[in-house]
Amino acid sequence: MSVYLLMEFTCPKDEERNKKRLKHEVDWLYPYYEKKIKEGVKWKGLGLSDGTGRIVSLTTFETVEDFGKIWNDDKYKKGIVQLSYLVDNFTSRILREVI
Repeated sequence: MSVYLLMEFTCPKDEERNKKRLKHEVDWLYPYYEKKIKEGVKWKGLGLSDGTGRIVSLTTFETVEDFGKIWNDDKYKKGIVQLSYLVDNFTSRILREVI
């Protein structure tokens, strides 16, 4: 069964805060994502925006086990918490298929 992680946030209007957000994504998120793929985690991320400054991130995990490898990783938790302080209106939801 696939598991989905939906995260939404608003980019900060303040230029300095937004630079910190972008730096965090480049320095932490992208390398972490690639490292976990090399370790065999089957996940795919998709970032979406409508141009209003609101970002929607949908991450698809092929299995519950793949999701668990990320969700139970303290490094991941720390990185997401840091991101939540760098953006506005951060929310996240764990979803599964209904059918």
